[in-house]
Amino acid sequence: MPGQKDGRKMIVSGNDFVLSATERHFDVAVIGAGTVGLCLATALRRKGVSVIVLEAGGASANTTSNVDTAVSAGHPHEGTDLGRASGLGGTSALWAGQLVEFDPLDLQRRDRPWPINYEILQPWYNEAYAFLGLGPRPTVAQYQEAMGFRIKANARVEPLMTRWLPEPNFTRLFARDLQSDMPVVTDVEVDRIEFEGTRATSVNARSKAGASVRVAADHVILAAGTIGNARLALALQRQKGCPWTKNTFVGRYFLDHLGGAVATVEVLDDTAFRKAFEHGQAFGQKFEPKLKFTEEASAQKILGVNGAFLFHSALYPHLSNLKQTARAARNGVLHSNAWALPGDLVRIGRSFLPLVCRYLRDRRVYGFYDRGIEFYVQSEQIPLFHSSVRLEPGSQNERLPKAVVDWQVDGREIDAIRHFVESANALLVQQGLARIIPKPELDSQQGGLSLLADTYHQSGGMRMSAAAGGGVTDADGLIWNTRNVYVAGASVMPSSSHANVTLTSMALALRLAAHLTAKVKGRALAPISDTM
Repeated sequence: MPGQKDGRKMIVSGNDFVLSATERHFDVAVIGAGTVGLCLATALRRKGVSVIVLEAGGASANTTSNVDTAVSAGHPHEGTDLGRASGLGGTSALWAGQLVEFDPLDLQRRDRPWPINYEILQPWYNEAYAFLGLGPRPTVAQYQEAMGFRIKANARVEPLMTRWLPEPNFTRLFARDLQSDMPVVTDVEVDRIEFEGTRATSVNARSKAGASVRVAADHVILAAGTIGNARLALALQRQKGCPWTKNTFVGRYFLDHLGGAVATVEVLDDTAFRKAFEHGQAFGQKFEPKLKFTEEASAQKILGVNGAFLFHSALYPHLSNLKQTARAARNGVLHSNAWALPGDLVRIGRSFLPLVCRYLRDRRVYGFYDRGIEFYVQSEQIPLFHSSVRLEPGSQNERLPKAVVDWQVDGREIDAIRHFVESANALLVQQGLARIIPKPELDSQQGGLSLLADTYHQSGGMRMSAAAGGGVTDADGLIWNTRNVYVAGASVMPSSSHANVTLTSMALALRLAAHLTAKVKGRALAPISDTM
């Protein structure tokens, strides 16, 4: 039976978690069974470290509990409600699987300091690819050779190719590990960590039925997502004896990417434009061609920005339903709009043949644009101390208080986006591909912000730093002034580049897994100062 080993159920609800299991001592307790939590726990377990995972949500991920755990109160932040999922697998149930690396300069800026450099991070990207069952990332040149077309860079803008994970849902991806001897306890909310001085000795949680769960562990990792980590750390600050009670950085520097369609596109050469920017398959994975600032442009203190082309067609709602229904059928779920498939196929009609022929011949996805093309940008935001996660006042009951997401945006991001759009237009016009025409709103800061929203790429709130006075954790994710409590995930990031943060979160998590494995097995650890 799935989830059992030697007759013992390894994925179990907190209400059914038997006392005998709580008497077992673990090397590591991971709080959170989402994207990073499962990645980290699985990596530790494969290295022979005993792990228990505690998850506040149920045995399947959903977004329904988001309104009970957090509320947006600053700049409108849709991801607070829609961009998170609680339960086994967490936000990987929502994630499309896009894998993008940060750039070397992202870790070198004085205004957004990281306590590690790119040379330390880069090998863990390769570890992440191997861990996910992928080969090394192909170069842009290799992608362009596979797609049969080369986009030439200029001094400001260059091509970017993002690859996509074939199976983004980590519950399925790590299904075999979830059937192993790694207990995963769902429906339990951690509300206390017991300390002896600066060392955590046990984690206390409460089931939905009110049952108390206590787990003893040598190391504790907060891996409950960006908002979840800040919420828990802030709640624990209220507890007597918490080593980070006076740390004013907890919950601060909350980040997201700003994203939106900021320009329209006039195609100059249909065939060449399609070769340059249609999605496709290469090296066994889906890829998406984009544009981004060059390293030369980024060196001039410009924020990270990338851009992609959105093809709009009256056919896309029908094609989307076709794909969603097929995906649901693969997962054994009846899709609610399956009844509409006959009508969808009729409306797609003649367009289905070029779609299939293009894919079979060239492994590219034919882009219909009878309703035009827009240029969609995603921008790094300027880190702000007052962009924060805090606790809802007046909540002193047994449950954790709600998190209040007070997302703040500087506004100067619009200058970087405007510059990027102008540079991208110059590149495409020079190569005879297309014209990018900025929307009038982009002429002003306020107008530009009206075109943009959060992109569900939450990070920050528990930022790492080189010294205790500058953040919440050290370079390994160890919370300052503690001996064995760590933070994993995008919440430790001082900045977020132009990219989806999930791959970098996993790279940092695998680095932490290696660090803890060495600690558990008593191996010598090189000081961080020696690896900088």
